[in-house]
Amino acid sequence: MDRRIKWPSSLLTSLLAWLGLTRLRSQRHYSRALQFYRNGQLELAAADLTEAIKYNPRNPELYCARGIFYAVAGYHELAAADFEKALSRAPRQWLALYGQGMLAFYEKDFETAVERFSRAAELAPKRPEIYYFRAVARYKNGERETALADMDFARQLMSADDPRQMDAARWQWAFERPKRKRKKRKAR
Repeated sequence: MDRRIKWPSSLLTSLLAWLGLTRLRSQRHYSRALQFYRNGQLELAAADLTEAIKYNPRNPELYCARGIFYAVAGYHELAAADFEKALSRAPRQWLALYGQGMLAFYEKDFETAVERFSRAAELAPKRPEIYYFRAVARYKNGERETALADMDFARQLMSADDPRQMDAARWQWAFERPKRKRKKRKAR
C-alpha cells in the first residue's frame, strides 16, 4: 500500500517558497544570466532570467534585468513589456522607469524620456546615469539650461575616475556653446 501523501501543487509551491528553495534556484539562474550578459550572450542571459522569473515571479528586479537585456539585444517590445510588469509589481521601481526612459530616448521620444527619467530620479536621486540621459534628452528637446544643470549634477555624482566623466564633459561643452546658424550654400 502506497502511504505517500498527495500534496496539492499550490501547497508544495508555497512550502518550497517558505523554505527559500525557489529563491535559491531563482538566484542561481540570475547569477548565470549576469555571467552570460558579461560574455555578450544576451539571448542566453534572457533565457536564464526567464527561468529565474519562473521560480520567483514576484521579484520586479528580475523583470527589470531581463528588460535591460532585451533592450540591449534590440527587442524593444519585449523590454517594454518587462518594464511594465516590474512596475505593476513595484510602482516605485526606479530601474523600470529608467528602462522606459531609455527606450523612449532611443525612439527619439525625448519628451517621454524626460518624464520617465524624472520619475526615476525622484526614486533614485543619487544615480548619475539618470541625470546624464535626462540631460541629453532635454538638450535634444531644446531645453538647454535644464540640460546643463542635469549634466552638471550627473558629473557631481560621478567619481573622478568614472569613465563617463569625459563624455559628460563633452556634452556639457555642447550644451554651453552658442547655437550657430548654418549658412545656406549657393547652388553651383
